[in-house]
Amino acid sequence: MAERLEAHDATPSTVKQIGGVLGALAKMPLDLVRGEKAGRNARDGYATEHLEIASYELLRRIAQKAGDEATAQAAQEIIAEEQAMAKVIEDHWDRIAELSLQEEGVTV
Repeated sequence: MAERLEAHDATPSTVKQIGGVLGALAKMPLDLVRGEKAGRNARDGYATEHLEIASYELLRRIAQKAGDEATAQAAQEIIAEEQAMAKVIEDHWDRIAELSLQEEGVTV
């Protein structure tokens, strides 16, 4: 996405901000496996993934309407990545529930 921002003369601060968001998202899988506040981390991660999907879906549609197929394609690729990460969380809801109960001292 940084390449697409630069193609549209975006400011460097915009590119840095995107990088910061991506860095925070990259750390999310570690939050899920460490067990500490598992439910909260999973909930927040799942919500974040869907906010990202919505943002990139809007960007994709705007880019298509503006005739910018390169940006539309880049957004579509990111949407697929975000959907895959949301699916990882979905596939682990039962384990996350167990970890949440364990955090409260409930044996499962």
